[in-house]
Amino acid sequence: MRQVANLIGCLATIAVMGMASCSKVVTPQSIISKGERLALNDWDNDSIEIITTGTAGFIIRYKESVLVADPFIGNPSMNKVVSGKIYPDTVYAKSIYNKELLAKAKAVIIGHGHYDHVLDLPAISDELNKDVRVFCNRSVANIVAATSLKDNVVNVESVSGSYSREGEWQYTKDSSIRVMAFKSTHPPHFLGITLYSGDVEAPLSKLPEKANGWKMGLPLTFLVDFMEAGKPVCRIYAQSSACSDSMGLFPAGMMDDKKVDVAFTAAASSKKRLAQLLATVKYVQPRVEIITHWDNFFERITVEQQVKSMAKCDAAKNYQSLEKEYGPAIKVVLPRQGSRFVVAGK
Repeated sequence: MRQVANLIGCLATIAVMGMASCSKVVTPQSIISKGERLALNDWDNDSIEIITTGTAGFIIRYKESVLVADPFIGNPSMNKVVSGKIYPDTVYAKSIYNKELLAKAKAVIIGHGHYDHVLDLPAISDELNKDVRVFCNRSVANIVAATSLKDNVVNVESVSGSYSREGEWQYTKDSSIRVMAFKSTHPPHFLGITLYSGDVEAPLSKLPEKANGWKMGLPLTFLVDFMEAGKPVCRIYAQSSACSDSMGLFPAGMMDDKKVDVAFTAAASSKKRLAQLLATVKYVQPRVEIITHWDNFFERITVEQQVKSMAKCDAAKNYQSLEKEYGPAIKVVLPRQGSRFVVAGK
């Protein structure tokens, strides 16, 4: 058993090194958006503000309610991930995240327990609204038990839905945001193996120091509604890891109630996954499609730096394929970390 574990550990090291060392500059850089106003026809609501924070993370504000997704911004180096220790970078995270927005955060959603989706949640925990609710899977709930947010966690695994069945809506304390989770998948990293799979089985008293301690658990996608007078006025679809087939999707009948305004979908890293990404966007039918989890998260991005994509992820092809297939009916965005977008009417 130990020999198998050591072999997997060695393969994991090779896989991570490959992901980092083979990153490449996206060309042309002009397709990467540094922020813009996204004007939509028939948009009768107040504007929404979106900030993409890198990897699968983003922040959305509608009026006085804020949603935070997959808080990870520290980007520890490959060496630390492979053989060192990783920690939430509180000083760096607080210097990047907008304190005013965090103070208005009513909900946090986390797609799964890998460190690149949740590592910096503890770093910003004391900046978040005291009534914030953290919607996540069991593994993440047990990790967050080691932080000051342990009483704010809502484990949504048991109430998550699927392509054929609705889940249960979960509301923020003030009912300004509601969240529904759906069972999803995570693509393998190499040789059919998904790194750091499994669950953190019991509540932790201390955060994991190694990357392999941040266990994935059940991957989730989310529908998130910003609410007014008990009705959804803005709907978000958040998919933080590439799905397969119908996994991670919601029943089509839910769009009779409210269509998706903005979708965040993880970039594809192969021809097969690109076809699945195109199929996902066709099914979800968002007005704005934002591609996430394409940038190299083993290094921090400076203002002047050319942005690199992860190994095997052809970010330009992702963007160009979506644009060719669905533009201009769907506004396709490949965002740079820290970009600010405003969705509003024309």
